[in-house]
Amino acid sequence: MKYKKILRWLITITVLSLLMAVIPAAPVMAAESIVLNPVQGKIGTRINYTGGGYTGSGETLYYIDIYVSDQSTTLNTLIDTAVTRYKIYRGTQIDDDGTFSGSFNIPTTLNEGTVGTVVPLTLAAGTTYYVYTTARFSESFITNPPKNIKAIATFTVSPAASLDALTPASGPAGTVVSVTGTNFVASTAIAVLFDGAAITPTSGDTATRATGILITNITIPAGAAAGAHTITVTAGADTATATFTVTASGTLDPLAPASGAAGIDVTVTGSNFAANTPIVFKFDTTTITPKSGTQTGSGGSFASIITIPTSATVGTHNISVTVGTVTATKVFTVTSVAPTTTPPPTTTPPPTTTPPPTTTPPPTTSKAVINLVQNGQFVGATIGIGGTGFTPGANVTIKWDEKEIASMKVATDTTFQAIFKAPASPKGDRKITVSDGTNIVTKTFTMESVVPKVPPPLKPQLGAKVKSPVVFDWNEVTDESLPVTYRLQVSADKSFGASTIVLDKTGLDSSSYTLTEIEELKLAGKETPYYWRVKTIDAASNESEWTGAGEFYVPGPFKFPTWALYSVIAGGALVMFLIGLWVGRRTAFYY
Repeated sequence: MKYKKILRWLITITVLSLLMAVIPAAPVMAAESIVLNPVQGKIGTRINYTGGGYTGSGETLYYIDIYVSDQSTTLNTLIDTAVTRYKIYRGTQIDDDGTFSGSFNIPTTLNEGTVGTVVPLTLAAGTTYYVYTTARFSESFITNPPKNIKAIATFTVSPAASLDALTPASGPAGTVVSVTGTNFVASTAIAVLFDGAAITPTSGDTATRATGILITNITIPAGAAAGAHTITVTAGADTATATFTVTASGTLDPLAPASGAAGIDVTVTGSNFAANTPIVFKFDTTTITPKSGTQTGSGGSFASIITIPTSATVGTHNISVTVGTVTATKVFTVTSVAPTTTPPPTTTPPPTTTPPPTTTPPPTTSKAVINLVQNGQFVGATIGIGGTGFTPGANVTIKWDEKEIASMKVATDTTFQAIFKAPASPKGDRKITVSDGTNIVTKTFTMESVVPKVPPPLKPQLGAKVKSPVVFDWNEVTDESLPVTYRLQVSADKSFGASTIVLDKTGLDSSSYTLTEIEELKLAGKETPYYWRVKTIDAASNESEWTGAGEFYVPGPFKFPTWALYSVIAGGALVMFLIGLWVGRRTAFYY
């Protein structure tokens, strides 16, 4: 009976050992987390947040506090110790499953905390701010909640709405002005005011586009006095202003000549008229067509040649010029009627002579202009182009570094509007060319050259012995110029000399990489360490620095040690001896 008990104990211990080996460990509770949506917005934008990883509420309700701050810290540090300037949003309830949700408006200032109450901070466009959640607490601690930080997220304040350009920025009453703006609320009707009085756009956008850009055309009211005036554009809660200067109404220079016989040519010049606008000439009440100069230039001036009608009588006559809604007049004196000419007698034509050489006329100066607006200098930035002075009905093409990216028709008023995304391009100046076949205008877009963040490495950890499958993992990096890719290198030496690199993976679009079976075999079984590092590359070809060199080992296939093999054989022999002894005694007992 004694040996039977010993055998039972051996069997029980063996079974328990096997169960402990095969039963998986209990899963580790997920860490607390918070996610923001959206992750950027203007002052006042509503930010929604969701999160989880907390122990859920049951019969007792639990809460967390949300803090917004400009100060960076790490998990498990304390509010009012590591973070001393903030805006607090109290009492978000944790659900039964440990999740939570809520929202807050991006504040104008951070004026709470031991520093914030003394030196409040006004939030600035383009700056990243931090959102912290605290440890959970019950209602009994609501007046004195815990302040240890359990989760962190970030958001960026976007630029406020603005009117980026007026084209032109000055001119007489009646001038058609192209108004462009960015960072407005998307897809919202716009209202335009001239010194507080509503005016209706004559063409272009009547609502902001999906990207928050607008390109619209307005006409300066005919009665506007000379001087500075405010143009205001409102879309939803966004308002932006710009200044337009009304110049003196269009004027004509003295005629050249101011008198002469009917039928002679007269030069008419003027300035301060609406730019790039057709001109109507009249001799008294009769409309006449000029020999040249049918439209004002980009500055609102012109120089035209007209012919005094041969039917004009002797005396004074009015020559009027109308541009848009503005009319100016000068007096011309006809000194004599047009002479009646008698046809000359027929004569023998002179001998043929060699005609003078043909001269090439000087090139015509283009009157086309474009205005460029953009919501950033990164890959994927929205770019709007408004143009005027192009050939009506012509096809305009837009090229980016000589590659065509957009095309459209010119409207009858010589204008066009286009919108597109900045394509993936190297950092630096990029050339934008706009052409209708006759007019060619260029602008420069400067692609950002900000180096992306170094991706924080996660595993393998320093000195770790990795097991198959071998996985390299690092934190994902976000950047304005998306998409970002990663470059991973593994070296046999921490100097990463060219001859020591055993793996070089480029263009990785994920923040992890798993070795293939062949790659594992190349690394496995060596006693010396390997080193790994990774860097970020954005769509504008900006590259981060490398991470530090992480050391790791790749063990070879498992080999049973010789001493262990001998121990197993000896143990097996001992067990067999004991079993034989026990069987022998049992046999002796029964027989």
